[in-house]
Amino acid sequence: MKSINKPLKQTILAAALAALVAPGLALAGDKAGTSTDMDKNTSVMMDMSAAEKDAYREGQIWATYVTNPGLNALDLRVDVEGNKATISGTVETPIQKRLAERIAERTEGVALVDNQVKVDPALVVTVVEPLPGYATYVADATLEAMVDSKLLWNQYTDGLDIDVSAEGGVVTLTGVADTPNSRALAGRLAASTPGAVLVHNKLNLDPDQKGQVATAEAADDDDLLSDAWITAKTNSTLLWTEGVHGSDIDVETKDGVVTLEGTVESGFEKELAIDIAQGIRGVERVDASGLVMNSDSDSVSQR
Repeated sequence: MKSINKPLKQTILAAALAALVAPGLALAGDKAGTSTDMDKNTSVMMDMSAAEKDAYREGQIWATYVTNPGLNALDLRVDVEGNKATISGTVETPIQKRLAERIAERTEGVALVDNQVKVDPALVVTVVEPLPGYATYVADATLEAMVDSKLLWNQYTDGLDIDVSAEGGVVTLTGVADTPNSRALAGRLAASTPGAVLVHNKLNLDPDQKGQVATAEAADDDDLLSDAWITAKTNSTLLWTEGVHGSDIDVETKDGVVTLEGTVESGFEKELAIDIAQGIRGVERVDASGLVMNSDSDSVSQR
């Protein structure tokens, strides 16, 4: 594979896995995804170098293996260079070997698959490892990144000194919050993230916290908070929140006013979508009059 620095490659792999777990994005092995899904994947890769595209495709294939019940307990490896994917490792049956190949060959941009996977009928895949496997490590790292991002983009938690760690889907928040409400909000943002099974909220309260770290708010290079930035972060947060079908909601922002349009399944989902948008930094107001419910429920039209 072409040269690419390790931290950047890990970031791209995590992005590919995040795309996989986020509702509405096409999975590797699903070339028949919606045109919107395809456009999103194409948009993500447009500005990448050849080496970065290879790493992203590796992440797509490997992440699909991780989430496939027939392959997730196996040690499979993926290497992509250009339009060729090389897969290796050991499986129990020829069926699993063929499945791994089919997933790789149906990934967008892959035209050739070199299947070096070995079949070992005596393979034991239920061995308890003393340390988490690589799949668990990447899933936890991706979960940490999603929670960190949601905390950073929210106007009530972005200036707080919060450390996020995840192990086996269990998220632990440490650090300080300035109010009981912001402490509780941080816990809710973490708990609603796909992949989180439990949250340990160990944040301490410090009323002076916000003022002490206010200078950190501009450190993420988005201090201008443009309408495009608000739209992008609202979209991502909706996709990364359980209970909201983010792919069914269109987001537009003009002069800080966020407009939500699409369909929701309940009044709860509608209100949750509004709360998410209202919490994004830079949002002045949320207009959700364009959200239509599929079922009878109390409506929340505008905030």
